[in-house]
Amino acid sequence: MKLIYYIILRISIALILILTIWATFFYVTMIDEINDEVDDSLEDYSEAIIIRAWQERSYLLKIMVLITNII
Repeated sequence: MKLIYYIILRISIALILILTIWATFFYVTMIDEINDEVDDSLEDYSEAIIIRAWQERSYLLKIMVLITNII
């Protein structure tokens, strides 16, 4: 083989290794970030559901007290 082919082969192997390492790092980082965002969103959503449930419960309790006072 000519020298140019050896150089191209070695540069190609080096680039493949570098890009593989970068792609793996990028994938792991993105998955971690996505999981963090999903966790935060679900936590916010669950808090909103709990607050709404407590508000509805207190509203229903007020109605029940009014009904029992009328009766």
